[in-house]
Amino acid sequence: MVNASGDVWQPGRMMRRIILDTDLGTDVDDALALAVLLGSPEVELVGVTTVHGDTLLRARLARRLMGLAGAGAGIPVIPGLTHTLSGREVWWPGHEGALHERLEREHVQSELDAIAWLVDTVAAHPGEIDLLAVGPLTNVAAAIEADAAFAGRLRTLTIMGGDFSDANRASEHNLRCDW
Repeated sequence: MVNASGDVWQPGRMMRRIILDTDLGTDVDDALALAVLLGSPEVELVGVTTVHGDTLLRARLARRLMGLAGAGAGIPVIPGLTHTLSGREVWWPGHEGALHERLEREHVQSELDAIAWLVDTVAAHPGEIDLLAVGPLTNVAAAIEADAAFAGRLRTLTIMGGDFSDANRASEHNLRCDW
């Protein structure tokens, strides 16, 4: 396999330890990201946190997709913050999981606090965790607020978002949610 930097992964080479922070369910892009992570031999998926809207449903959907991929046993899936830190109303279609029966049977770690889990996991493995945030940045911002050292302890932080600074266009959804 060749990664984005052009490096060829070889057996025995150091794996990337990744946490996926996602608003999985609204569009197919986050499900595809999860599938790629689960199918990549150079990735150890440390955990999944969900963000924005019905995060418990999103977590159960992530767990279902992980099970369908034959993976996920032992990987925590934790519902995160449901509302933006800014308090702004943000578009959410609310149809996530509609085609998946009995999602309530999917076991997720709803008893855990996603922000505390993020902070504690990264603190326990400084410089080793890559955080891939492919949804609103609410959980990421809350983790930084909870622990000022959080961002500095990450190996990398990769976000899916952008702002094209055109006064006639709205900023991208994942960034717009929290400012």
